[in-house]
Amino acid sequence: MRVLIKNITILDPFSSRKKKKASLLLENGRIESISDTSKEFRSFKVDCVIDGKDRVLFPGLIDLHTHLRDPGFEYKEDIASGSLAALHGGYTTITSFPNTNPVLDSLETLNLLQEKINQNAFVRVLPVAAVTKGLKGKELTDFEALKNAGAVAFTDDGKGIQDPLLMQQAMLRSKKLTIPLLLHTEDESLTEGGVIHKGNKALELGVPGIPYEAEDAMTARDIILAKKTGARVHFCHVSTRFSAKLIQLAKKEGIPVTAEVSPHHLCFTEDMIESLLDADKKMNPPLRTQKDTEALLKALKKGIIDVIATDHAPHSREEKKKGLLAAPFGITGLETALPLIYTSLIRTKKISFFKIIEALTKKPADILGVNYYPIREKMPLNFVIFNRIKKTTLTPEFFYSKSINFPLIGKEIKGKIEYVFFNNKMTDFRQNQYRTTVF
Repeated sequence: MRVLIKNITILDPFSSRKKKKASLLLENGRIESISDTSKEFRSFKVDCVIDGKDRVLFPGLIDLHTHLRDPGFEYKEDIASGSLAALHGGYTTITSFPNTNPVLDSLETLNLLQEKINQNAFVRVLPVAAVTKGLKGKELTDFEALKNAGAVAFTDDGKGIQDPLLMQQAMLRSKKLTIPLLLHTEDESLTEGGVIHKGNKALELGVPGIPYEAEDAMTARDIILAKKTGARVHFCHVSTRFSAKLIQLAKKEGIPVTAEVSPHHLCFTEDMIESLLDADKKMNPPLRTQKDTEALLKALKKGIIDVIATDHAPHSREEKKKGLLAAPFGITGLETALPLIYTSLIRTKKISFFKIIEALTKKPADILGVNYYPIREKMPLNFVIFNRIKKTTLTPEFFYSKSINFPLIGKEIKGKIEYVFFNNKMTDFRQNQYRTTVF
């Protein structure tokens, strides 16, 4: 098959030329030729022409923080549904976090996961193993064996490692193996049984709140330990403005830390929670204040925060119907991340499109140490076409994920992933039912 993409804007953080307008000829599963004009391709017979008007092309997105729930919680999500949801959202590389059943803390479970990935995944799925056995925060896993078997990083996400000595030992192991730790910073002695941010909304609804210091205290502790050990640590889902300041200080001191922010912590605040039934707006860390979202956006623009990661955390409708006090933490994000950011931040000119794509591609690739390809002639297909003017209503039918625990169901967002080119295939998401064509 031969495809011509005409006169499209290209955003490529992996290339020396970051932004350009060009036409691309695709053939044999690769980018055969790139030209500043489509005129030189007039004599070519092609099977498909894609007009680049109002569209942007960029590398396939990478999610550093994905919960696929497989094995053990397949009623929420599995490798097939989660990776198809990722493809729908423009992601061609995602992670699989270890809070599964059994926990991803052994070679047996890792091999099981790899087998499921090989059989069912629509995108590249990278396993992230547990720091501690059973995610219990008591005994470290066998880092070396798990890394050699394919783990790209280690995390106990969903729980902070409460024992500072154990955290220090984990950092020393990760440094020896040159593999990153992805840290959920939450001091459980300070969370006070909270379910949303400890602020005005918690007072209004009469529910316990999670204070700033639960996150900030452990962020500070782990920065100190990273300075002592020299380990590469990555802070997951930063939600407070003071944690962002601490990370800024760490970077100024030359401490090898990186950080991520989720789309929901950039775009939503506690004010959107309206009632005790609003469990689709319950996540950990919680939605904070407008001052926090503004500070996090500023930190992203300045490079203090490196990555945007979804923290895709699917749950069933039955679980989320239990309300704020009893429902589990977490919302989905793979299918909505880029349109949400485009609607809230790019169209409103709060941040550049290129900066967002960099935080969704090159920065996570650098942290995980994975191979990636620039948009260049003779390179394999791994890119996305995004329509900037297309509008989408987030009905349940929009989602390919098994779960739809997302706060904006029924709402309209702007921008749409139309095509994903990956693994020798073109997947067309312009209609409700996707179509895949093999080159």
